[in-house]
Amino acid sequence: MSSGGWTILQRRTGSSVNFYRNWNEYKNGFGIPTGDHWIGNDKIYSLTKQPNINYQLIVEKTNTEGSTYHSRYSSFRISNEGDKYRLSLSDYNGNAGNNAMGANSGHRFSTHDQDNDGSSTFDCAEKHRGGWWYPDDSNTGSTSNCYSFSNRIATGGYEYSDCGCYEYCTYYCYYYYYYCYDDRRIHKCTDCYGCSGSDNYRCCKNKNPAYETTFYSCGYSNFNGDYSHNDYRGIFWKNLHGSDCGITTTTMKIRSVQ
Repeated sequence: MSSGGWTILQRRTGSSVNFYRNWNEYKNGFGIPTGDHWIGNDKIYSLTKQPNINYQLIVEKTNTEGSTYHSRYSSFRISNEGDKYRLSLSDYNGNAGNNAMGANSGHRFSTHDQDNDGSSTFDCAEKHRGGWWYPDDSNTGSTSNCYSFSNRIATGGYEYSDCGCYEYCTYYCYYYYYYCYDDRRIHKCTDCYGCSGSDNYRCCKNKNPAYETTFYSCGYSNFNGDYSHNDYRGIFWKNLHGSDCGITTTTMKIRSVQ
């Protein structure tokens, strides 16, 4: 996979270089070419804009078990800064288990200080702790914290706890804070569901807002996440053999194809 003529765009081997950087740092590049680094979006654009020259991309990653896998895209380029370095990929093959980067194609680059992702709800670069081509957030239907994060929203309803059913709203019920509703009395009460027969007054100590938790993800690959995190904030590739997240080494490299 490394037969020569390659330009290394990105390398991760450890936590010595912080990849949670701002727009200008990703634009100009950071790190050192012989070590962990990002070459810079301006440089990537300058390379891939050349007319009549196509570039292929190879993405290599090592999972937590020490096995290395590759993903190859036969066509790769990004647009200029005015178009926010929009990514274009096509023709995937490889042994990484999933075309996890395919969903990023067509999307603009985002950093924590330039939110260019497709989400109107989240800042994907902040959520995933990196600079990357993040697409729309989507309901994953999965609780895998390798690429999903949770969002907790109030439903407008309430949840009651520490409840009991009673025949009357007696003095004992006054000990509780929330009562079942009773048209014949002036008690401040809640609903009476769950009680039946003569014990049709429900008294509860606790009343709290009800929430619904949904899991989202801004795509299924993230090579520039925080190296120290072994979840959606770190380096992940959906369905990578061994583990989706906690990837230990990555390399992104391109070369021209005539």
